[in-house]
Amino acid sequence: GHKTIKAKGSVGYRYFNMGYAEPVTQGYDTCPPWAPLFGYAGAASCVILANWGSAWGTWKAGLGVCSMGVNYSKGVIKNIVPIVMAGGLGIYG
Repeated sequence: GHKTIKAKGSVGYRYFNMGYAEPVTQGYDTCPPWAPLFGYAGAASCVILANWGSAWGTWKAGLGVCSMGVNYSKGVIKNIVPIVMAGGLGIYG
């Protein structure tokens, strides 16, 4: 069988079944069937736009570092920070 854990809560004891996940059914009767579409579309657009912005920022910062390397080659390492920040936007965005 499955292991059951008894936990003390604010309204007495609650039993948690350990071993399988139970489906979440709260709110299904009040939400329209098309509501998850907006949630998934929002999450997808967030990922797409964050990574597009990261790529664009890396491109623009890379062009700036390259043009600065031609004019003033000693400052290239100091000005790599925008490229690193644009990469961080892609990872954590």
